[in-house]
Amino acid sequence: MTLWPFSRRERVLSVGCPYETGAQWPDAAFSRTEQAQYPDRGQLTDGHTASAAVKDPAWTGFLRQGGRFVQIDLGAVRHVASVAVGCLHSGPAGILPPVCVFVYASQDGHAWHRVGQACEQPAWYVEPPQRRQFVIAANTNARFVRVQFTARVYVFLDECTVVGHDEAVTPTQEVTGPSLTDLVGNGFLVDPAALDITDLVPDRFPTATRHGSLQAARSSGSPLSESAHEIEPGRWLQTSDENAGGIHHMLLIYSGSADANSVWAQGDFLPLLQYVPSQTGTPARLFDSFLFTPHGKLETSAAAWVHWLDDLFGSGRQLHALDADVAATLEAAHPTRVVLALPGTTASPRDFGQLNDAEPHLHFDPAASGQSAAAIDKRRALTWLVDSLVTRFAEQRFAHLKLAGLYWQPESQNLKDPYDEWLIREVADAVHGHGLRFYWIPFYGAAGITHARALGFDAVMIQPGAAFHWDIDAPSRLQASARQAQYYNMGMEIEMHWDIIHPSDAGRRATALSLYKEYLSQASRCGYDGAVCKAYYANAKTLLQSARSPEPTLREAYDLTARFILDSARHQDS
Repeated sequence: MTLWPFSRRERVLSVGCPYETGAQWPDAAFSRTEQAQYPDRGQLTDGHTASAAVKDPAWTGFLRQGGRFVQIDLGAVRHVASVAVGCLHSGPAGILPPVCVFVYASQDGHAWHRVGQACEQPAWYVEPPQRRQFVIAANTNARFVRVQFTARVYVFLDECTVVGHDEAVTPTQEVTGPSLTDLVGNGFLVDPAALDITDLVPDRFPTATRHGSLQAARSSGSPLSESAHEIEPGRWLQTSDENAGGIHHMLLIYSGSADANSVWAQGDFLPLLQYVPSQTGTPARLFDSFLFTPHGKLETSAAAWVHWLDDLFGSGRQLHALDADVAATLEAAHPTRVVLALPGTTASPRDFGQLNDAEPHLHFDPAASGQSAAAIDKRRALTWLVDSLVTRFAEQRFAHLKLAGLYWQPESQNLKDPYDEWLIREVADAVHGHGLRFYWIPFYGAAGITHARALGFDAVMIQPGAAFHWDIDAPSRLQASARQAQYYNMGMEIEMHWDIIHPSDAGRRATALSLYKEYLSQASRCGYDGAVCKAYYANAKTLLQSARSPEPTLREAYDLTARFILDSARHQDS
């Protein structure tokens, strides 16, 4: 089935041709999900297009992993007139068409040139599902044709169709200049002149899954192995970057619930602000920044939000305790940076309540008030919270704390809410209106990472999740997360499982500790151990409990953290 007109002298060249697929940041867990749910069985060149049904077996799913490619071997050098890519669009299901599709061509499978692209920015929320098609004019001679795109969450393709002539002809488009392979290697191709990726750092690690006999046909031999290039530090979000707001090592602090671990009293921050070795030694500065966020799931109601505010600014605790502890350290002359959280806005309960007696009741449930009305009420509540946090922080006149910015607590863009993107931008404007930075710590592969700057976020740190999913390969996940963060000019989160101080289960404690050591090791290997903006997750008071433990096996997590931060400072100064 052909969905676009082409000359009678042209024909479909790609049906039955072997192809390979690859990823910019390969992830075994995501690949397993792809193959389990929407497997690639060679249907991308079988000549069959899919319906708009999500469950149509003609669809092939590409789940996250950054840039993806489909590379087709036409068997001989032929004239390629155009390339079409069919995809599915179902925003609530996380199935989004690419923003841009790039087409590259090569006569030998090694020297690649970009010959065309098609870009559009459709509304991401589309219901019911729709089939879309990109058509790219190529007009060149090639044996190998590569289609590349970025998967924001899921990309569904049904067919990559190459149309042209069996014989090479004099093309209108001549490819000149150095090949992309010479510039960036032969894995995922990053064209410095391509739209949307100017100045981004190329990934140097190719990985491919082959169909048919494509690899045997390539004249360039086997692709580069993953050990062919070291990970090269690139455009990390540096502490010195204006967007980072001076943050280097930022610890997440959970507060506001009835749990004793969410109450931070004076003295609790001292071992986190400066390291005092268990033996005699000179104190040294540790965390320079702290992110205060609700402990547990904060109820979406005006009363709950006000309670969290009151607790955050309560006398003798939380922020006041931190201010007092900074005054007692050697670093009192340097302000400690603080970031405050903005919680998510769920639809339950339906009645959010009143922000004050003069305001009407707000409703976040679209079933009760409609999608647009719910979005407007969410904006009203969140901008009120932004103003309240900023005003109350200023009123406290903390001697040793500086408000660096506010933090968007949801860890992914909500693809089921058609107004979520609008809401984030509106809140970003409110934060920037106070001269503050907008921080975000999405999970690896979250919707929104690829366009976080466009959403209004200033500083983003990616959380790899390897500490909590013990069934995935931690080194691979950590390296892939680092590559993505580096590519998009972001920082990283370092994560610690709570079982790292498990009092009785030595096995779980050892596993958690081993994973934490892997985080610190990969930070050095991937290049973000120096002056890169980093967040640290350590549950509620796990790191504090480790610091205070007289038991060496329980204190080890704290000592490891301190050594890493101090080594990072030395690395920064060298």
